[in-house]
Amino acid sequence: MEDMSITCLKLRLNEEQILIDLNQVEVVLAIPELDNLPNEDEAIAGLLNFHTQFIPVYHLASLIDEPKPVYDLNTPIIICSLKGGLIGMLVSEVIEVCFISIDNIQKSTLSSPCSYVAGILKDKKASAWFLDVEELMHFHQLKLKRRHEPVSS
Repeated sequence: MEDMSITCLKLRLNEEQILIDLNQVEVVLAIPELDNLPNEDEAIAGLLNFHTQFIPVYHLASLIDEPKPVYDLNTPIIICSLKGGLIGMLVSEVIEVCFISIDNIQKSTLSSPCSYVAGILKDKKASAWFLDVEELMHFHQLKLKRRHEPVSS
């Protein structure tokens, strides 16, 4: 029987290693100049003019409640293709494209607060978790919506 594997982009955010299904990744860019947005969402770093289309660029760290790393001109932006369109995410480093055996993925048993964690890599050499970008953005939208709901007395 053939070993089923998934092709992933391995990245680093601060000290964490994160895997994203390569099917969700459009391209990786070095950080360009971003247009600032006046808004209340601290997770948004700005807008990127990507082939005449403006796409929001997020601080991945803010989306997953981690401290923001220091960014420089070599900071990568991962452009992801989601059902609702393209988004960008700032990360610390892109490490590699890798093939992960399905047998080495432990499905996440974490409850609702981390629904964007799709699984954990069971590997003696490396520790990483799988990020479901679609679920992460859904989670973020719900968090923003709750923040703006009126408080009942």
